[in-house]
Amino acid sequence: RERKVFLEETATKCSVQQEELLRGRTELRHAIDAEDLGAETRRSANRVLLEQNEQALAFMDEYEYLSARNAGAGASLSAQEAELVAVSADLDLKQRWSTILSASKLGADEYGLAALPALLIGMMRGFGGQPLVQEQALTMLAALLADEEGFNARCIHRGGGVAAILTQLREKGEASLNVSNHACSLLWMLALVSREVCEEIVQHDALPLLVRTLQAHMRSAHLVYNAAGAI
Repeated sequence: RERKVFLEETATKCSVQQEELLRGRTELRHAIDAEDLGAETRRSANRVLLEQNEQALAFMDEYEYLSARNAGAGASLSAQEAELVAVSADLDLKQRWSTILSASKLGADEYGLAALPALLIGMMRGFGGQPLVQEQALTMLAALLADEEGFNARCIHRGGGVAAILTQLREKGEASLNVSNHACSLLWMLALVSREVCEEIVQHDALPLLVRTLQAHMRSAHLVYNAAGAI
């Protein structure tokens, strides 16, 4: 009887322990599942944060790109505005010289007209190292070409003006935008006068020189226009 009681008590204890063990395993499984769910939630949150971070970085890159582009566009616009101001001033100067020279032409004879181109060409040769003198001389020579008879153009040609202009392009073509611009414009105007002028320009190997000058100042629309016209 005692043995039977003992076995019953032992069986009861084992049953209780098994239930506790099962309950513990269930609680552990629930804890593990909860931990897994929390980890998955954290991973999802981390993925969302990474995506948001990537989007923020992409936005910053786009913002920097647009800022740099706007800055470049602003600088380009400022440069174009400055060039337009310079072109306007140049045209105004040429107009004033043309008016002055046209008025003086009324009281000058053939020899007087021939003296001014020769004087200007001599200034170009004598002051080759002075860009401002070259600019003014080239501007005045261009104004002299306003005469309808083409007499001054022939005087410039016969006086060695083409060679003097090309000399300035060789010496200052890549360094001075203004000298290059005036020289290309004047060459273009002279080339329209006669075939002899065109032949002399070609004989002085001017085409490669004009191309180099154009390449050196590709950002100046005014010079590109004059250089392309001369070519």
